[in-house]
Amino acid sequence: MLESISFSLFQKRTDLRGGRGNDLPPDVFAECVERWPQFKKPGKASFSVEAPKDSSVLFEILQFLKENGLTANWNRFPSVGYDEVNRFQLEGSREFDSEEIEKAEYLWCIPEDAISKDGYRHDDGRIELKRGGILKKQFGSTVSGFNLLCTNSCRRALESEAFTNLDFKEVSITGKKPPIEELWEVVGKIDLPHVSNPTVNQDGNDPDRSKSGCWIDDLYFPPVPRFLRSVVFESLAVFDFALTSERWHAGPFERRSAYAICSQRFRSWVRTKKYRCRFIPVILEDKSP
Repeated sequence: MLESISFSLFQKRTDLRGGRGNDLPPDVFAECVERWPQFKKPGKASFSVEAPKDSSVLFEILQFLKENGLTANWNRFPSVGYDEVNRFQLEGSREFDSEEIEKAEYLWCIPEDAISKDGYRHDDGRIELKRGGILKKQFGSTVSGFNLLCTNSCRRALESEAFTNLDFKEVSITGKKPPIEELWEVVGKIDLPHVSNPTVNQDGNDPDRSKSGCWIDDLYFPPVPRFLRSVVFESLAVFDFALTSERWHAGPFERRSAYAICSQRFRSWVRTKKYRCRFIPVILEDKSP
């Protein structure tokens, strides 16, 4: 697994009042470029750093900036406000190699194709799509979410595999023309227990069921969902597909989407069908972190 940190810095314009934490005084910006020229691309106004999280050059730059009054924020939330002049936001990325993905017991399935240009989830959990926005895909998500949708013919193919805990929820379609095929949200009969990761809302507080959203408290994306093995198997035993109990990202709880967690058998079926999905290893741990 490779975890990297990135951020961008800009030279502060002296003709403008105010500024941000990533706006550097001209002399500080010039020294950054002189000392670490590999991060200043020709023709670009920014000094853009991307480096492994444990690299020495990353900490050299962060230390230099700290000595010049600028502190990096290592928390995803609360993120740095636009008008904060002494702090700047870091962004983290995480990549897995093929061996890590192959060895994982369970994976987070993220569709990479959109089945619709839009999507709205009602307070009762039902997804509504506009007929004119539906795309010619058998298996995918709405543009705005991690939800997993499929056509009626794709549903029949899924059902023929007898995946454990798999279920479907009808999608509402509005418009004058009838849809070519019915659409379904792919769900689980029983949701997974809560993740064992710490979670946070946009304010940096316990998300509970707040309107400020819910995220895994992790600077790096994608986050790695963690579950207690004993609690998972007590609820579901062995399963092929399930949704998280949490509903993630911004907005009221009822309108957010869960993450889809699947087995290697489900992943194999998706790949055989050549549906485009990203798979992130999920960790089942024996003890709480």
